[in-house]
Amino acid sequence: MPDKISDKNENPNGYQELENQFKYIVEHIKSFSLNTDKEHVAKAKQFLELAEKDAVASHLLLSHKKYALAVFHLEQSAEKTEKAIELFMDGRSIDFTDSDKLKDFKTHNRFANSLDEMVRFYGHVCPLAYEILNLILDNADNLVDCKSDGQKMKDIKKDASECYASKKAELWNASLNLETKKCNGIISFALDGLSNARLPYESLDESAINAIKVFQILDDEAIAKARIIQRLMYSLMVQIGLTILLALHEQETRYPPIANNDYWDEQAYTSDAPLIKKLSDFIKKDKESIKQLKYAISIYETMLENTKIH
Repeated sequence: MPDKISDKNENPNGYQELENQFKYIVEHIKSFSLNTDKEHVAKAKQFLELAEKDAVASHLLLSHKKYALAVFHLEQSAEKTEKAIELFMDGRSIDFTDSDKLKDFKTHNRFANSLDEMVRFYGHVCPLAYEILNLILDNADNLVDCKSDGQKMKDIKKDASECYASKKAELWNASLNLETKKCNGIISFALDGLSNARLPYESLDESAINAIKVFQILDDEAIAKARIIQRLMYSLMVQIGLTILLALHEQETRYPPIANNDYWDEQAYTSDAPLIKKLSDFIKKDKESIKQLKYAISIYETMLENTKIH
């Protein structure tokens, strides 16, 4: 049992305070909303299946030293995973019957919008993830700092969008060589996010469930959403990092430079490139992110069938 859940007889005042806090957090967790449109959720699953295939292709191509194409397929996997997250978490602006509105959703050249959506979703998920951690762990402040992270993400989003719009050569080179000081530190931020993303261990799940049982707040919806929130937190950290690192490795990995303002060198994707050296680690993170999202969606689908979603 977590240390923060004290025995009722030893510390009744502290126990009551913690119980009240827990009740508030349970209601807060239950208020967390996701897309209730089953068609959107089904499409999210389809995107994840395709993203998983791209991740597998990236791994195989890397093992056969086809480095540029390995990067391309990881970029494709991240792009599809980002679309799946958008469909799962919101999707209200996506109308499958309106070809004009679908155009931006389908196109690759939507880096600023993609990053904006991911950061917005992170802003929704992070405070809830922190509350779950803070209730049952003593070191939650060392694990999650939503206020600081949120401000950093706003700054990074602005810097990344500016670099993508007007400094493509610098961003392409910095992301290929993992130069952490270029482009106002956005490469460093992306690498930190990928490094710091932590899996939602089942032990944490069980701690939250034990806490619910101690306080006799048996609420399946709160338990399910707590598990979904943990997995979204992990996936968002991974995908924000991959979105920044791989945004300029789509056409750049498949075509030689033709126009005078083409900034890339398709021959630069070699075994010596820092991005290639780390690619195996990034593929593993991407695969785990997809796995966790698929699990989160399966939990949510059960909720849609069995409970009234708030």
